[in-house]
Amino acid sequence: MTAHIHGKPYLVTEGDTVRLPFLMHGVQPGDVLRLDRATLVGSREWTLRGSPALPSDSAVESNSDQMIIGRTDGLIPTPQGINDSDTTTSQTGKPRRAPPAYVDERLFTCRATVLGTESEPLRIKEKKKQRQRRLKKVKSKHRYTILKISEIKITGADEVENELGPLEN
Repeated sequence: MTAHIHGKPYLVTEGDTVRLPFLMHGVQPGDVLRLDRATLVGSREWTLRGSPALPSDSAVESNSDQMIIGRTDGLIPTPQGINDSDTTTSQTGKPRRAPPAYVDERLFTCRATVLGTESEPLRIKEKKKQRQRRLKKVKSKHRYTILKISEIKITGADEVENELGPLEN
């Protein structure tokens, strides 16, 4: 599964330990988090991946074809009417990445347990400008959050439709 935590992708499997490059505030060791943002869920043979969001002015009907289920050999068809480009242009004319296409959170369950936090040793970097006597010492001690992926479960699309109604974007 490729889970997105604060916009960054992490390739995880059940039982993995993930060291996040930041301190997650408001969590205590032992807390269980539900990771609901994923772009890919599956195995080597079969993959469930999210499709890009449909444009709002498009005449394409919203149906279950938005979820792409198929082989991971690169021959996965995309629904009709969806723009396949990865980049769009902003108002300044610079290209920017399109937001990631997430899998519907009802199709999978991913739980992570907070193991704790750790920090690196205190680093002191000396900053000095050329031909100046002033020497500035900058201290940094980054803190990290450690997660353990405790459960990854894929729910069938037919089970979700029976319980909650038809899948939509």
